Amino acid sequence: MSSMSSITNELQRFQSSVKKLSTDIKEAGVNWSDEKHQALSKMVSQIASNSKGVMVAADRLSSDFKKFESIAAQN
Repeated sequence: MSSMSSITNELQRFQSSVKKLSTDIKEAGVNWSDEKHQALSKMVSQIASNSKGVMVAADRLSSDFKKFESIAAQN
């Protein structure tokens, strides 16, 4: 497995973990009007948003890496 595939797989695992955390918190059945739980929910939403940015950057990196490999193979 190439390094890029490994990075992509790890990022996908990270994103999956963040989604699971968010889902588990939503399904916890607690009183979400409580300040502490609202703050926790907001933090998880921020993590999910940031992980999306990481995934977008990883997709760009992967694309650029493939272009680099293609150019390198021509020489």
